[in-house]
Amino acid sequence: MLAVKLHKDKKPWLGKGSYLIPIVSWELDRIRIKSWLHILDADTKRGWVPKTKARYRYPIRYITLVKIPDDHPVCLYLSWLERQLLGREMEFKPLRDIPKERKEELLKSNPWGPSHYEPEIILGAPLPESCIIWTKDIRLLFEGDKRSKLKERYREENG
Repeated sequence: MLAVKLHKDKKPWLGKGSYLIPIVSWELDRIRIKSWLHILDADTKRGWVPKTKARYRYPIRYITLVKIPDDHPVCLYLSWLERQLLGREMEFKPLRDIPKERKEELLKSNPWGPSHYEPEIILGAPLPESCIIWTKDIRLLFEGDKRSKLKERYREENG
């Protein structure tokens, strides 16, 4: 299963108890990631900053894509409310032992509808560095690579 880690430093912490966001499809999960950024940023006093084109600044600067092996112990929640309010105990199981119905609920969840979830995966053991696929600046996810867009526009104008 693919998942992302949102973090402040260049190197992510992927130890026991680390929180990850499961990835099902980038179209839907971009919205979930943005929602998680707002949830994680709620405690900081940052907000709309004048003189910066009113762009919201997140203290979280990096996103890391990881591949979780099937034998890795994890705990899958469909919402942080499920864990916080219902007081469910964390049961770490290998990813392959999580019921298929539970995984399919991730596919059915709609980030715009009444069944709006912020799903999370909690690691039961440290994830090896070999599972990291890439780490990027979070702005690339929402703003794109401006340099490549400028190069394309330059080529179009100058032939």
